[in-house]
Amino acid sequence: MQRARSSEEKRERRGAILDAALAAYEADPSFAAFTMDALARAAGLGKGTLYLYFRTKEEVFLALVDARFGAWFDEIDAGLDEDGGGAWTGGRAAAVLMRSTRWHTTLARLLSILGTVVEHNVPFETALAFKRGVMARAHATGERLERRLPFLRPGQGARLLVWLHAMVIGLWQLHEPSATIRRIMQDPALEGARVDFGRDLGTLLRIMLRGMQAEAEDEAS
Repeated sequence: MQRARSSEEKRERRGAILDAALAAYEADPSFAAFTMDALARAAGLGKGTLYLYFRTKEEVFLALVDARFGAWFDEIDAGLDEDGGGAWTGGRAAAVLMRSTRWHTTLARLLSILGTVVEHNVPFETALAFKRGVMARAHATGERLERRLPFLRPGQGARLLVWLHAMVIGLWQLHEPSATIRRIMQDPALEGARVDFGRDLGTLLRIMLRGMQAEAEDEAS
């Protein structure tokens, strides 16, 4: 493949690598099975060229998380901008957040390994830029949430998204366990321990929003 020389060509090449990585991961969502050799072949590149863009597979995965986060925040923003403005109930805001989250199973899988695997082998500056970028988006989207939900204090919109992030990680790990644990969880005695990702995430999100509203009302009284 011809070497990318301009900044635009390099951006396009990087995007093509990430598209190939995402397709490979969605076909086989296993971090252990993912290799840089296979990614180079899928992207039609020499391995040396691939390493000009990403030094490790952890850097590839961090870039995938960053891209998926961007798409997720874009969907939330679009949902919160519906009908032009005005105050919403917590239930309506929860519905918008859940509608955007429900379709991002790849992001949920990636987040479930982000802190335990992916972030353990990336350079400090790369990780710092990623964290700052995510929080910048969280603050911008959080301000939209605060305009919709007047009971939220400044900064609480972003905190709500951080808590939602944490709930996604925890629930997804329980929702998608190993093959052995999936078999074990069929035991009728364990019915109360089973997790339905979408249903349970929605329940927890609505409970959290009601609690934040009640807290604001108590402080105002």
